[in-house]
Amino acid sequence: MLLKPFEPCVPDWQVDADITHRSGSLTLRFLTSGPIAQLKRAPQAPVPERQDELWRSTCYEIFLSRAGREDYWEFNLAPSGHWASYQFSGYRTGQMNSNALTLAAFSSATSEDSMLLTAEVLIEPALEARMPLQLGITAVLEDTSHAIQYYALVHADSRPDFHAKTTHTKLLDWDSP
Repeated sequence: MLLKPFEPCVPDWQVDADITHRSGSLTLRFLTSGPIAQLKRAPQAPVPERQDELWRSTCYEIFLSRAGREDYWEFNLAPSGHWASYQFSGYRTGQMNSNALTLAAFSSATSEDSMLLTAEVLIEPALEARMPLQLGITAVLEDTSHAIQYYALVHADSRPDFHAKTTHTKLLDWDSP
């Protein structure tokens, strides 16, 4: 699924995301194409760890929510392999660390014109039991001059807002490929 930039971007990157669901896990694949040397990113960590505020620089995110419910979950993944998982009780409120989504495996491959991140994310059975879930897929890309660009399947406001449920447009169900 090709993510759309919030506004025209320089450098001109393209972000393609693929999310696959299998019982107990999600496989996330984010392919960023373009001038990768201009993409600010930390080197891959020897051991990826949970880390807050990844969204302040290059980071890929998914949001999971349920129709008719206020609560939702967020998972962040940085090119370093560091990750974060949160649950919110409502729109940008009640944020707390969550173990509903946890990183099990991470790999990355980088060339001059592309960067591929692949992560296996475990889904807590209690969250998976709430299927179907609405899925938002996003990316925050920072260039080497510290300019930030925002990508998503859908932008639903006059500013980038990945927490808005109107941007959680893909359905994740038991039968998702």
